[in-house]
Amino acid sequence: MIETLVVRTFGIDVSNTEVSKDLPWKVGRLFPWLFTKTAPVCFLGVGRGWRGVKKNGPFSSYALLKAIPSDAPLVYHINRVLAWLTNFIALVGVAIQSNPHPQVVLAHTPQFGVGAALAKLLFPRRLCFVVRVIGNNPSVSLLVRHSTWRYKIERGLERFVSRTADVVLPMGSYTRDLALSYGVDPQKIVVLPFPVTWPHRPEPTDLPSEPTVLFCGRLIKEKGVHILLQAMKIVQQRVSDARLVIVGDADNKTYRCELEALVDSLGIRDSVSFLGWIPNDSIGKIYQESWVLAVPSIWEEGLGMVMVEAGLMERAVIGSDLGGIRDFIQDGENGFLVPPAEVQPLADAIGMILADRVHALEMGKQNGAKARQYLDDFDQAVIRAEKAIRKWPPSD
Repeated sequence: MIETLVVRTFGIDVSNTEVSKDLPWKVGRLFPWLFTKTAPVCFLGVGRGWRGVKKNGPFSSYALLKAIPSDAPLVYHINRVLAWLTNFIALVGVAIQSNPHPQVVLAHTPQFGVGAALAKLLFPRRLCFVVRVIGNNPSVSLLVRHSTWRYKIERGLERFVSRTADVVLPMGSYTRDLALSYGVDPQKIVVLPFPVTWPHRPEPTDLPSEPTVLFCGRLIKEKGVHILLQAMKIVQQRVSDARLVIVGDADNKTYRCELEALVDSLGIRDSVSFLGWIPNDSIGKIYQESWVLAVPSIWEEGLGMVMVEAGLMERAVIGSDLGGIRDFIQDGENGFLVPPAEVQPLADAIGMILADRVHALEMGKQNGAKARQYLDDFDQAVIRAEKAIRKWPPSD
């Protein structure tokens, strides 16, 4: 079996048991045909405090260089460039030494694949380059950081990588259109949604007694949690016992501290709970304890799997009217779409659901039907994606 190479900024230390235990799921989430503990996978990137080769069962990591040890934004971008360089060098070596079968190289976003795309240009028949499109990453620079020049640079890089790829795997209609806007050949595109960890064992329940809003995701500014907290202050004027449960970890401590301070300044500490990271096999219970899921993103992400998970538990969803969120929410049916980064419309939508239990239940059932259809489509999409990779290179 040919080893699959996954290009990243930071190589994963697979020898670390805590890190490696979730790798089958993390790899399978992005590339579901590899959803197995026996598929050989190697991660390429700069190492955090290490260089060389790490191995653990079917997984391995190779880091030609050590990352610069700093969390400063500028240093992160330097490390990214170093990773592109190390990925390029590693893949050139692989291409030169490869057997008659092409080597499969995966990038889980175009931004990770710059080095791989350069190697692909040099060895077009030795590397089968596969790129995931899971969101509009440059939109973070435009909509969150308000930097037009960064947006243009990042979009140019994503366009280059996407057009160079042999197979492009967007996760929904929005990301498919995004790939097309980059000039990707439609024949190279296969829509491939994300899987759900517990699709065959959801346990929908009645709504709990307390009207509860759930946020589930990384605690980063582009996810809009600060907007949600401000909205909850308004919601409580209409639904006094409304609660908010926040599930997820912060990528940096600064934003988490800002959220905690905002909770205190709004005076809603008693009704907001930060639960941190919850294992995949336990997240279902968190959905059961909520009335509605909120997805207040302020960047153009792909189709967030939390919306599907909420649907499997028959919970309604409220999301920002942008990006791939619109692929899943049918406004007024399985939830509501609201203008991004606007507090009052989000508060109004949450208030309508929390103030009407019957309406919340009906929207939840509609979301359940939407989620089940998603899973049916997913199974067929995995087959199509694997076929597209297996039949490469195309016959001349």
